Amino acid sequence: MPATSAIGLAQAGQGSFPKEQPDEVITVWWQYIAIPALLAAGIYGFVVLVRHMTQQVTRETSRRAEDMYDEFGSTSKEKDRWPI
Repeated sequence: MPATSAIGLAQAGQGSFPKEQPDEVITVWWQYIAIPALLAAGIYGFVVLVRHMTQQVTRETSRRAEDMYDEFGSTSKEKDRWPI
């Protein structure tokens, strides 16, 4: 009978254990679709938001500062002055 070491016993007993799964990467196909779709939706939403805000800020209006001054101005100039 040949002499066996602990390593030899472990290798000999491998057949009785279930086979281990190999270390391989499982590709998930839906990630290749979902990630670009989410990125595209985010970029599209940002562009729509910026376009809307730009149109809102730069739109044409009939209100001018000269027309609005009477609405917000004081009736007498004396109460606006600081006492010296």
